[in-house]
Amino acid sequence: KSSSDVDGNLAIDNNSSVQSTAMTSKTPITGGNYDSILIKNGGNVTIDQSMAVGQLKSEGSGSQNTLNLVIENSVGLTVKDRLEVNNSQISNQGQILASGADIIFNESGLIASDDIYRENIIAANLILSNNSYITHIANPATVQTSRLWIDVFGQISVDATSSIHSDSRGYASVAGLSTTVAGAPGAGTVTSGSSYAIGG
Repeated sequence: KSSSDVDGNLAIDNNSSVQSTAMTSKTPITGGNYDSILIKNGGNVTIDQSMAVGQLKSEGSGSQNTLNLVIENSVGLTVKDRLEVNNSQISNQGQILASGADIIFNESGLIASDDIYRENIIAANLILSNNSYITHIANPATVQTSRLWIDVFGQISVDATSSIHSDSRGYASVAGLSTTVAGAPGAGTVTSGSSYAIGG
C-alpha cells in the first residue's frame, strides 16, 4: 500500500500454471475494501463475502471459457471505477454492482446463476468485444431457476463477434407457452400475465 492508497492493492499471479476449469485450486478473497485487484497469469479467485474495489482486472492466460473468477452465491461485488476482464470467465452467483463504473469484456465470458430475484449486473457502461459473451446457466425443463437481469445506465456496446444471450437455456420444447406441463407458462388474461408459471 502506497501513501496515496486508501485501502491497498491486491495481486494474484499464478505464473501461467495450467488450471482446472472446476477451479479446484483457488484463492479465496474474504470481503474487505481494495483500491485495486489484479488477477493474472491463470490466477483463480473466489469472492465469498461482499467487498468493494476501485478497479478489478483479470488477465487470464486462456480464453473466454477459462474460469478465473467466481463470485459466490448472494455476494455483492461493488466496483467503483472499472472492471476489465481479458481472456477469462466469471461465474457470477451473486451481484456485480458497478453503477458508476465501466464493465469491459475482451475475449471473456460471464455465466450468471442461482438468483432470479435481483440484478446480476449493474453498470454505468457495458462493453463486449472479441468473442465475449454474457449468459446464464440452463434452466430445468419446467421451472425457472436462473435468468439474466442487467441494468446499464449508459451505453451497451457489443461487437459483431460477441453476444448477450440465453440461447437453449429456457424451457424444454414440450414445456413452452400454453402447454399443459406443470409450471409451463399460460397465456394470462387481460388483468394478469405469466412469466415462468401458469397465468391467472
